[in-house]
Amino acid sequence: WEIIYKRISNSKIPVYFFNGEAAKIETVKFSNDIPYWKENWESFGKKIDVYKIIIFDIFDVLLTKRILNWKDIYDLININLHNEGILNEQYNLTEMRNNALKNMNSIVANFDSLYIEIQKIYSLSNQMIEQMKKMEIKIVKKIIKPRYKMVDKYKKLLKDDKDIFLI
Repeated sequence: WEIIYKRISNSKIPVYFFNGEAAKIETVKFSNDIPYWKENWESFGKKIDVYKIIIFDIFDVLLTKRILNWKDIYDLININLHNEGILNEQYNLTEMRNNALKNMNSIVANFDSLYIEIQKIYSLSNQMIEQMKKMEIKIVKKIIKPRYKMVDKYKKLLKDDKDIFLI
């Protein structure tokens, strides 16, 4: 929608979302003074090579998503859960996940503990929870792809006997 919006925004044609809300694009201003943005692949490699212990974030470092926002991914999973009859229309996966995280007092939880908490809150059967987990895995597998340069760097660091932690 953003591409179309940008193309027609000067024509004074109003653009609305399905819910009737007027569409608009928020502009985010970035500073060019951030040292990180001045780095390149070679300087990154030199800097990381000096450390014995390295932590890689799996998503957005070793893997990239074809859909930017996790909320959109969970909305997609939610639609599939409803279409497959796994989850009743009264449930929304995004809300369920958020409520489970609140109960766990955490914004980060492992996959299984999150679904255990969802099961406790919503009194869902083991079978339903397993189907939900399988659907999430199926959808996420379709939308992620490796960042090959980073994966190669990760493999090289492993060969160089670095201690690597994935989070």
